[in-house]
Amino acid sequence: MRATAKRDKMAVLAQVLTMASAGVRKNQILSEAGMSSEMLNRYLRLMTNARLLEEVPLDNKTGFRTSRKGTEFLQFYREIVSLMKNDDNYDNRTACKKNQPLPNSLSS
Repeated sequence: MRATAKRDKMAVLAQVLTMASAGVRKNQILSEAGMSSEMLNRYLRLMTNARLLEEVPLDNKTGFRTSRKGTEFLQFYREIVSLMKNDDNYDNRTACKKNQPLPNSLSS
């Protein structure tokens, strides 16, 4: 399923890490993540450099698997998203903009 809405960087990271939890090849990510090959290469470089993903052999080719650090990132990301969804006044499209006030559920 190709994504049509613009996603933020964290959402893209979470999607790729989720897909790679059991090991995945680059072409599988490309077909499901809805991004260009150039953009995916940037994300893969970013995630491997940050040790969120590990390069692993997969079907005699290079694949990617979510590392322990990547799994921890996903847990934190899902907790934050859950907190945001519980706040009726939160708009996830503008939350990361500079000087955006914290949602009520996070300000106490």
